[in-house]
Amino acid sequence: MIEAHDWRVMRAKRYNKVAFHIVACTPATDDTIISGAIKKWDADTAIAITDKGEKIRLVGEPGFNRAADNNWERWCNRKHIDDPMDVSSRYWKGRVSA
Repeated sequence: MIEAHDWRVMRAKRYNKVAFHIVACTPATDDTIISGAIKKWDADTAIAITDKGEKIRLVGEPGFNRAADNNWERWCNRKHIDDPMDVSSRYWKGRVSA
């Protein structure tokens, strides 16, 4: 399982399809990640399962990491993402089910 710190959940819209991705840093490896699309969300455990089969646990409150944000911007440009939006507060409060 991946532990995500300084995380954000971002909405990505492409060709009228919407997906939600975790953008974070992983202290265990000192890397940044952009997850696959969130397919399942457990608000009680703060664990997301993505379309790639990744299990990611959100640790702490949403945060900002410059390196992760730079990767997200490059990813959005490569994937032609329209109007990306930070929806972290919805996941932090446990109101979303994916």
